[in-house]
Amino acid sequence: MMRWNPIITHYNPPFISHQIFNIALFHILLGFLLVFWSDGRMERKLQSEGRFRSFFKVYFPTSSKKMQIPIAYTAYMKDKIPKTSFLRHEDGKVWKVRVEETGSCFYFCDGWEKYVRDNSLGAGDFLVFQIDGQRVYDVTLLGRNGSAKTVVEVDEVEDEEEEEEDKASFNHSKKSEREKPGNRKRTVADPHDHEIFTSGLVSRPKNPYFLSSVRKERKQELFVPLDFIEDHNLCLPSVIKLHDQHGRKWESKKKIWKDGRVWYYKGWGRLCRVNRVAENDICICELRKGIDGEQFFHVRIVRIKDGA
Repeated sequence: MMRWNPIITHYNPPFISHQIFNIALFHILLGFLLVFWSDGRMERKLQSEGRFRSFFKVYFPTSSKKMQIPIAYTAYMKDKIPKTSFLRHEDGKVWKVRVEETGSCFYFCDGWEKYVRDNSLGAGDFLVFQIDGQRVYDVTLLGRNGSAKTVVEVDEVEDEEEEEEDKASFNHSKKSEREKPGNRKRTVADPHDHEIFTSGLVSRPKNPYFLSSVRKERKQELFVPLDFIEDHNLCLPSVIKLHDQHGRKWESKKKIWKDGRVWYYKGWGRLCRVNRVAENDICICELRKGIDGEQFFHVRIVRIKDGA
């Protein structure tokens, strides 16, 4: 009877597993070397082409009052680091921060503490900064789980509440028609030369536009500057729709004061509440035409938060 030789047929799993482990480890290390080598070549290429324009930071509580900008980035940018910068999110929110130079280091300081507070930054959160222009950084926030941090939307206010506020605002405006012309205030002066455009924070609209903001006394009304109407020879409809950046729409009605000033009431207050428009925020009201030729205002909100 034939018998198997135990020495020849002996199987040694630990020895084989050790070989496989060594081979796998070799390939992993080789992969890392290739990545670092390629990253080094890419970085040199980006620097030579002038496109080294982004960096990342991991947030820790020690950086709650000011955040150091990476030395490698500031060394490359040299004297191109602006004293004032804007941190912009994808949803349009903007924070104004001051850049402080201490020795060879640069820091985001005044305004940074408010940015941290507004975004509830916690230890281990990941921030990616991509410069757009010279003063604006597009910032992407990632939580400790690796996913993007989201902003909680405000609950919408009931229509009945807005109706009451609109009526009160309309009645109050009748008394205000007797205001002296010399006391008038433009919504935002010189829209074409405003800092949000000259700094590169936002692009200029292609269609006729004006800048507006929330008024303390008439939060429910949108004032349309006369020079905007006259410069573009416009005939605005008695009823117009207001569109926000998320595609939501509100109907608004026109009223003309005896002195010629034009206002739109109803709809504006609701748009501002739903989008949490603050008094220092700037609204770009662009007059557009739909497919059917109907005019509407597309409202883009620029949020300026400077920690003041």
